[in-house]
Amino acid sequence: MPSIFPQNAQYHQKITLLTSDYLMSSMAMFIFSATLAVHISCAYRSIRLLLKKPANTTFMLNTCQSFLAVICHLSAVSGYYFITHCHFKGFFNWAFYYGSNTIMELLIFVRLHNDMNIFRGYLLLGGLLEIAKLGMIILVEIGINAYNGELQQCVISVHMTAFLAYMSTEVLIYVVQLCGAAYTAYKRYSRSSAKSIKSVLATNAAGLTMMSCCSSIFWFSLLLGGVTFNLNPDVLFQTKWAISSKLFSLQVERIEKLRQKALLPHPKNTDFESSNFADAYHMNIVSSSKLTEEDPF
Repeated sequence: MPSIFPQNAQYHQKITLLTSDYLMSSMAMFIFSATLAVHISCAYRSIRLLLKKPANTTFMLNTCQSFLAVICHLSAVSGYYFITHCHFKGFFNWAFYYGSNTIMELLIFVRLHNDMNIFRGYLLLGGLLEIAKLGMIILVEIGINAYNGELQQCVISVHMTAFLAYMSTEVLIYVVQLCGAAYTAYKRYSRSSAKSIKSVLATNAAGLTMMSCCSSIFWFSLLLGGVTFNLNPDVLFQTKWAISSKLFSLQVERIEKLRQKALLPHPKNTDFESSNFADAYHMNIVSSSKLTEEDPF
């Protein structure tokens, strides 16, 4: 009588593999759904701001990056429900991820640059880092390998060297932004008569900027260290992205509220140097009699 144990062993191994894939896919779908809800919320808030001031460049870019995030998330989640063209989605998702995050990073670089009086090359440094990141994302796109997994979900793998180089560039960008936000917060704290840390961190949303940078550095450090909690690394990317987008949306809203509280007219121009988000005219309004001691400007 032939033995059936080898066949049972193979069957058991197959069941174990499918169970592992199912649990990983289920967890990924749950996290993707949560992060998608965050991005939809950010898109809704960005539209509300844009409808108030349709000509504002910052509000337009904020709306653009939030919709890039929503579209990319829908594309990523669709692979768990439908059989899609995985190779195309690999290029598509990474390109949209890069576009959304680059818009946020550039706007933060512009705002921090306008807050600084010493290091005027800060914006140039930010631009060079973004160019370096563009080179890294091109290398990532070239090395993409996409295929359907055991449950027909899209599995996208990239060249490890390019992936590590890209993440290292991202971490460097967030470190530079964190230092810039900390410097501007310290500068305002030293000039503030009230010496209120809470007020200083609320000024120009410096506290939110530092929180966003620290969060991004944390998630990328996990990825660089190979800590994925037995999840698809893309799940950690999407989580980091959702947190960054939410904090960025709060920064834009916070600065808009501060400008309204200051009882000053908004600049008519829509370029970065005089936009609602940039603080180009900050040094001229600190001594204005319209501002009270409680105003964080």
